[in-house]
Amino acid sequence: MSRRHGSIEPPRPRHYRAPLLDRLLDDDPGGPPEKAPLRAMDREQYGQAVLRDVGRLLNTRARPRGPEGRPARGAPEDVPTVLDYGLEDFTHLTPGASDDRATLARWVKAALDAFEPRLDVQQVTVEEIPGQHRMAAVRVEARLLSDAAPEPVSFRVVMDAVEGSIRAHGR
Repeated sequence: MSRRHGSIEPPRPRHYRAPLLDRLLDDDPGGPPEKAPLRAMDREQYGQAVLRDVGRLLNTRARPRGPEGRPARGAPEDVPTVLDYGLEDFTHLTPGASDDRATLARWVKAALDAFEPRLDVQQVTVEEIPGQHRMAAVRVEARLLSDAAPEPVSFRVVMDAVEGSIRAHGR
């Protein structure tokens, strides 16, 4: 709260710069033109945009990588490119096996570190889902980066090795 002329004002709501893709896409292409272009989002909209983009990233299959999740081209200066966008195919892994869970955690962290600059990933853990030996629950602990101060966030991702799909769930 701030003081102004002897009164206390409520804090202003935080606004976050809208991601470029959200600014370029028209949610209702057949409708009337937008009065004002989307330039800012509130905290909830920003978080949902990041979660949506994480889902898109992790549902995209990338070419095979090296053991640490980095590009498998061999040169020390290898940096991920658009060809590396996504997650390596994980359908051959069994989330019930601890080695495969560790591999999934490394792959998810590497993909997020390389292609989601709005997140500073602190930890990725993968747990098996009881009774579902081909599914895993991935928990991501991160800091949400923006023009405002970084905020701690966590979200859950359910990976289905049978379908090869991923569903991201907020907070």
